[in-house]
Amino acid sequence: MPKQLVLMAAVAVSYFFYHYEFFSFADCVLECREKRRSVVILTFVLNYAWFVAASFLDLHLIVNWTIFFFFFLLQIRIFYHVGFDKSAMLAYFGIIPGLAWNICLRCIFALLLNRPLTSFDNQIKLPGNIKEYPIFLGFVITGFLFYFFRRSQLYERLCIILRDRTSLRFHVGIQFVLYVYLVLNLLGYYVPSNSVFLKFWGIKSAVFAFIGLNICIVYTMRMSRLNLYRRKMREEWTTMLADKEEEERLWTLAYVDALTGCYNRHLAGQVLEKYSAASKDYCLCFVDLDHLKTANDKFGHQEGDRYLKTTASALTAAARDEDYVFRYGGDEFLLLFSEKNCSQVTDLLKDTGEKLKQYSSDKNFPFIMSISFGVAQCSEAETAEELLSLADRRMYEQKRGKDRRKR
Repeated sequence: MPKQLVLMAAVAVSYFFYHYEFFSFADCVLECREKRRSVVILTFVLNYAWFVAASFLDLHLIVNWTIFFFFFLLQIRIFYHVGFDKSAMLAYFGIIPGLAWNICLRCIFALLLNRPLTSFDNQIKLPGNIKEYPIFLGFVITGFLFYFFRRSQLYERLCIILRDRTSLRFHVGIQFVLYVYLVLNLLGYYVPSNSVFLKFWGIKSAVFAFIGLNICIVYTMRMSRLNLYRRKMREEWTTMLADKEEEERLWTLAYVDALTGCYNRHLAGQVLEKYSAASKDYCLCFVDLDHLKTANDKFGHQEGDRYLKTTASALTAAARDEDYVFRYGGDEFLLLFSEKNCSQVTDLLKDTGEKLKQYSSDKNFPFIMSISFGVAQCSEAETAEELLSLADRRMYEQKRGKDRRKR
């Protein structure tokens, strides 16, 4: 009897060591800086009380370890306030190494002592049951294993997995498979045979579980990193698109006329400077709407705005992608045609004027739309300002000519 008490005390100490190291490991994984020793002691008392009760109740080892797993699951979820997936991952991580070492050591003892596995089952009331020795060593080794994981910062791999829900669920699924694979080996402890095959099979299963758990951690950690990288890339891409949209919005506010959708006078100055500095060949055209003030006064500013927008659409349709259409003033537009001569641009603007006259009747305008324009080639002036003045002057000459003909 004293020997039995000493063995039970030794097992209790070994289990406390395993229990303490596991929860210290859980603190690191869940980044819990507060060491709650009272929680560790309370959970140890509850778990070890169940451990002793299960032995005296002669419960099946599968039932014993399954309830043990649920104890861990509930304790982690309650004391750390984490979700089911995280609780299950840590509970399995606490159970699988302990169960694997337990199975492995029971089989090794059975081989060395030439005893059947039934001598190491949960029925301690039967004579010859010596399960305390492998259990004692199993808890000690697993405790040192968690101590090593914590000190070597291998727990950081699990931290990475915890941050990705998809990888976490996959990891828990693999852990469940490994756990089921291990507990099925406990059926061998109820086979009344001193089979060497069963003993080696148990050792093999424990080794397989350790290898499988390690592969699972490495694979899901890499999967988590890839998922986190993809998520970060999506966030950066979304941010980049938002920045681009904001940049385009600001550019539009700065350089696009709100009414007509054409570029504004500010951008016209920059483009003219760029073309002049690069000595590019271009033709400049100054366009003025005829009698816009009369349309505004007689029919209202709404019709006047329609006059402006219709003219802007017609001028834009006449321009190519490499050309520019600017709203230069109230009723004035400036067009820049790259690598076109004055004759070509003049013909183009005449066609546009004819189309506007057709729009006047087709679109039910209460007035006739027309434009006056002046065209100047870049070679006709030394500076962009002089070229602009030349085109402006020619536009007014055309407009005065129209007025004289009307008289």
